[in-house]
Amino acid sequence: MAADQSGLKALFTRIAEIPPFRIINTSLRARLVLFFALITVVTVSIVGFVSYGQVLRSIEESTTASTQVIAEQLRTNIELVFRDAERFLKIGTHETTLDFLSPHERTEEQTYRQSLEIISLFRLFREIYEFDSRIKGIHILGFNGNNIGEQEGRYSLEMYPTELKTVQAALVRAGDVRLVPNRTIDFAGFESYGDVISIARAIVRPVTREILGVIIVDVDRKAITALCEGIVIGETGFFSIISDSGAMIHPPELELASVPLSEKNRLQISSNDSGYLVDRQAGEDELYVFSTLEPWGWKIVGRVRMDELMENAWRIRNITLLAIILSLLFSTALYFLVSNAVTHPIRDLMTVMQDAESGDLDVRAVIDRNDEITDLSRGFNRMLEEIQELMQRVIREQEDLKKSELKALQAQINPHFLYNTLDAIVWMAEADSTEDVVSVTKALSKLFRISLSKGREWISGRDEVDHVRCYLEIQKMRHADLLEYEIHECDGLEDVQVLKLILQPIVENAVDHGIKHRRRGGKVTVSCRLDADRLRFKVVDDGVGIPEQKLAEIR
Repeated sequence: MAADQSGLKALFTRIAEIPPFRIINTSLRARLVLFFALITVVTVSIVGFVSYGQVLRSIEESTTASTQVIAEQLRTNIELVFRDAERFLKIGTHETTLDFLSPHERTEEQTYRQSLEIISLFRLFREIYEFDSRIKGIHILGFNGNNIGEQEGRYSLEMYPTELKTVQAALVRAGDVRLVPNRTIDFAGFESYGDVISIARAIVRPVTREILGVIIVDVDRKAITALCEGIVIGETGFFSIISDSGAMIHPPELELASVPLSEKNRLQISSNDSGYLVDRQAGEDELYVFSTLEPWGWKIVGRVRMDELMENAWRIRNITLLAIILSLLFSTALYFLVSNAVTHPIRDLMTVMQDAESGDLDVRAVIDRNDEITDLSRGFNRMLEEIQELMQRVIREQEDLKKSELKALQAQINPHFLYNTLDAIVWMAEADSTEDVVSVTKALSKLFRISLSKGREWISGRDEVDHVRCYLEIQKMRHADLLEYEIHECDGLEDVQVLKLILQPIVENAVDHGIKHRRRGGKVTVSCRLDADRLRFKVVDDGVGIPEQKLAEIR
C-alpha cells in the first residue's frame, strides 16, 4: 500500500514538473481560472447533455409516435379499400347466385337468364359503390360447372375450380374473407388484365352449409401502391405490405429476404399487431413501425433511417455543443478578469515584499480598498515599521555598546600608561634630568588633553597623529636606547574626523611586542594617506615579528 502511495506521489510530482502544470502550481491566478473553468465545463456539460438527452428522447418519442400514426393512417386507408371491395362479396349471397350455382337440373334458358341477372347485379353494385377504377373484375366460380365473370360473362374452365390457388385460399376457412396476393387472371382461356389482389370467399348455402362455389373480387394493386407511395417518411423511408403468408405485396421489386431484420425483430413484428422497433444494420440504426390489417393478418411495415428522422436532434446537439464552447470561452474570459481583479493587489503586495526582502525597508503597500488583502497590506506595513524601529534600536544599542567598550578600553589604557610615565618622570627627576622631565611632562599633558577632548568621541586626524607623537615621544624618553620613530603626515588631516584613540593601541602593540623584545631595539614608522573620503594609517616596525605558526593561527 505504501509503495502504491509513493508511486502515485512520484507520478503527481512528475506531472507538476510539466511546464503548463508548473505555471498552474505557482500562479494563484492560473489556479483560479482553471478551477472556475473546470466548474463551468462540468456544470454546463452536465446541464447541456442532460437537456440534450431529454430533448433527444422527446424527439425520438414524438418522431416514433408520429411515424406510428402515419402507419396507422395508411393501414386505415388500405383497409377501407379492401372493406369497400368486400361489399361486392354480397353478390355471392344473393338468391339468384345461389340458384345459379345449385347442382339441380335446369334448362339452358334458365341458366342463361340467371347469368343475365348476375351480370345485372355486378352493374348494380358498380353503380351503388362507384369503384370502377379500383375493382378490376368480379368472378363467380361454381362447383356445378357454372362460371361467370363481370367482363367475360359465362364461361367454362379447363380445370376443376378447386385446382386454382385463389379458390383453395377461399376454402381454407369457409365463410371467411381471404386476401390473395399476386394474382393475375389464372382462369384458363382468358388473358390477364393486370396485377391484382383478390378478395375471395366461399359461397355457402345458408341452411345446409353446402359449399356451392367461390366469389372473387379483384382489386387493382396500383390502388394499394398509390396509397403506400403517397406517404413519405424521412427522405428515403418507405412502407411495405407483407401478406399473412410472408409474400411481399409492396414494393413488388423488394424481396422479403432482403429486408435486413434480425430473427428476433421479425418475430416481434409477426407476433404483435402494432408497434415499433429499432434495428441496427451495417452501423446504422433503422426505425421500423408496423401495423396489421385485420382480419386478414397482413402487415404494414414502415422503414426509415434514424438519422433522417433525428435531423432536428443533431441540429440541437450542434447548438448545445456550440453553447457549451461559447459558455466556456465567455466564462474563462470573465474568470480571468475576476481573478485578475482578485490577484492584482496580491501581486502588488508580493512586489513590495520582494523589495523589502532585497533590503528596501522604506517601501509600503498601497492601501486603497477595504478587504482582506487591505488588512494583510496594513499588517505588512506595520511589520516593516516595527522592523525599522527594531533595527534602529539595535543600531543604537550597538553604538552604545561600542562606546562602552571603547571607554572601558580607554579606562584600561590611560591608568596603565600614566603609571609607567609617572614612574619614568620620578626616575628622571632623581637623576636631575630637568629638561627631560619638562619634555615628558609637556608630552603627557598634551596626550591627556587630546584623550579627553572635552568628552568628544571623534577628533580630527591631526589630533590623532599628535596623540601618537606624544605617546612615542614619552616612550622614547623611557627607552632612549631601544626606540626610534618616524611620523609621515599627509595633507588634509585637519578636515578628517576619526574615532579617538584608534591609532594609539596599534602603535603601543608595535612598541611592546615588536621593539622591546629586540636586543638592539628598533624603529616604528607611522604614515597616513588620504584617498578621497577615506584616511588610511599605516604602522610599521622592524621588531622581532610574529612566528609563522602563530601568524597562521591568527590568520
